[in-house]
Amino acid sequence: MAAMKQAITGVTSGSRPAEFWRQLMKKWKASGESQRAIAEAAGVSVHTFQYWRAKLQAADAARPRRPSAFVEVTANTPERSEVMPCRVRVGDGVIIELPTLPPPEWVRALGGR
Repeated sequence: MAAMKQAITGVTSGSRPAEFWRQLMKKWKASGESQRAIAEAAGVSVHTFQYWRAKLQAADAARPRRPSAFVEVTANTPERSEVMPCRVRVGDGVIIELPTLPPPEWVRALGGR
């Protein structure tokens, strides 16, 4: 208990009230001790401790969350069970054979347009 009181002495009630309780909650979570033990070590009632714990949780839940940096991407590709080989005649008897249809961008780039 003495070691716990020493750990809590860094949290002073002279801080802003909400910040005092946030720091006390962090110390409680890190300590693994009961709420009652932490409250007693800090010199506050367990009921006040529980009140501030609920108040801070509600405030955290009400805060808007940052949107995720991930973006959902979907591909609009036709579903085909058959393989469709492709033959591209380039000229002067040169033929390129591909096992599947290439993307339209590739064909456009091949034509130079």
